[in-house]
Order: sequence, then C-alpha cells, then structure tokens
Amino acid sequence: MLKEYALQPELLSSWPVCRDLSEKFGYGRGRVIARYPRRWEQMVLDALKDCMPVEKLRIVERLTILKKFALYPRHHEWDAGKAWLDNALEEHAGRPFSAIIVQKNPDTSAAVICQADLDELEEPRWQAERQRRIERTAIEMAACAATLLRNAKEILFVDPYFTPKDQRFKRPLQAFLQVVAQRPPGIPVARIEIHTGYDDSAGTKSFFEAECKRHLPSIVPRGLKIRLMRWDRSYLHNRFILTEYGGLKFATGHDEHDGSARTHDIVDLLEPEPYVKTWREYQRDSPIFPLIEDDLIIEGIA
Repeated sequence: MLKEYALQPELLSSWPVCRDLSEKFGYGRGRVIARYPRRWEQMVLDALKDCMPVEKLRIVERLTILKKFALYPRHHEWDAGKAWLDNALEEHAGRPFSAIIVQKNPDTSAAVICQADLDELEEPRWQAERQRRIERTAIEMAACAATLLRNAKEILFVDPYFTPKDQRFKRPLQAFLQVVAQRPPGIPVARIEIHTGYDDSAGTKSFFEAECKRHLPSIVPRGLKIRLMRWDRSYLHNRFILTEYGGLKFATGHDEHDGSARTHDIVDLLEPEPYVKTWREYQRDSPIFPLIEDDLIIEGIA
C-alpha cells in the first residue's frame, strides 16, 4: 500500500513547497520519502544556505517531523561523483521508486514527476492508497504489507485469535516472514513478536507453548526468532501489523478465509496519532492490557 518516492533534497529549500509537500508524505498518508542517499537529510540542510532565518527554522522543524513519520530506509547504490538526479535514475533502473520527484525534468524521463505536476486526479503514480480491499489470502495480505515489512527492525503482529496449528493463520504468517527474510543484507531485525489473546478456551501456558513449538519453527525462516505474547483477550479486538515506522489495521484478521463467507478484508494505514497510541499499548510495560505471558521464543528452521 505504501508508495516510496525519491524526493530531490533541493525541493524543500522553499518554505511554501516544503509545507505543501510535507503535508502529503507520511506512513499514514500512503506516501513515504526514500532516504536516498543515506545523507538525504543533510542534503536538505545544505540546500538551506540562502534561506532567511525564519524560513530555515520552519523547514528544519518540518524536516524533523518527516524524519519521524515519513522517511523510508533504503538499501541503495550511490556515486558521489554524480548529480542527485543521475544517481536516482540509475537507482530506479535497478530498484524502482514509485516515482522520482524533482523541480525540473531536463531529459523528460518517464520515471520523473515535476513537483508542479503532482496532481492526485491526473497523475496515477501520485495517487495515495490509504485503504485497500483484499482477498483474505496469504499472497494478497503479504503484498499489502510488503513495503512496511521490508525495512522494519521491530515488527508486531497483533491478532487476538491467532492459533499456531491452523493453516489459515500459518500461511499468512509464513508469507509475512518471507518478506522480512528476503530483505537486502545489512538491514537487521531487532524483534518480531506475535501478540494474541488468552482466555480459558485458549489453553494453558504449557499447552500453548507445546503447540507453538510443534507448528511454528518449520514456517519461520532460519535466522529469525519470534517472541509470542499473550494478553487478556477480553481487552483485545483489533488486528494490526505494527512497526517502528507505522502500522496497518486489518478489519477481519490475519487468517485466510479458507472458503468461509468472509472472503475479503479491508486494510487501513494508521494515521500518526492512532499509530503512536496503538504502538505504545502493545509494549511489555503497557498500562492498558493485562499481560499474561511473554517468555516464549520460537527460532526458525525453514
């Protein structure tokens, strides 16, 4: 659902343009800015040398917000001897952006959109997708979350009714984890967690642990570890995929329909404020939900 754009750093050297563009980017808005190159933020700051102090302050403040809610890490190549646009075009040829956004397009490259032409009604590449209707299959669910998962270091899967033995849950989880495992080298994973619910029907701790150890290692890629956490189910309802950058809400669940009547689901990108609050709720020290268990770790052998 997320679209990743290469944004020419010099574009943000004008406060009116910076204000207009920054309002259109964010994990909750369906558009993210590639950190291209890694010193992209510094390149923006370098472009502010001719700005008046008040204008510069406004741009720097807006850049701080973008760094938190809109920048997307990218594994990339960079040639310091070439101009930013030339580098971006070469990068796009091997690892495509949704588009490259610049002030001017001197060679009329098809990969480029000029800032003045960013029209959601007229330019399909600029149309944001904040919500998607999907068939409840592992393939469509993973495709929906792929851009979010590809570079995340912290990943939380939240579904109150996750059960480790059911194929309808295992297939999507395997597809999600394959996206993580196939990321470029050098992008570490700090933690992957499954957050689910506990009540009297969910089985004792020893039963749940035995079921997880029996059914999950074979679908978790080798080198990845998953921590399973169970909360009091009476406090849970919504289903999420959460990362340190942003999150997705699944209206129905993380399981395939398997021929049931509910064949489709609606997936929404979380806006910044609800994302931040939801992310905090699912940390171990959450004051909102009673935590039942959090010490089960599964290591992948797939």
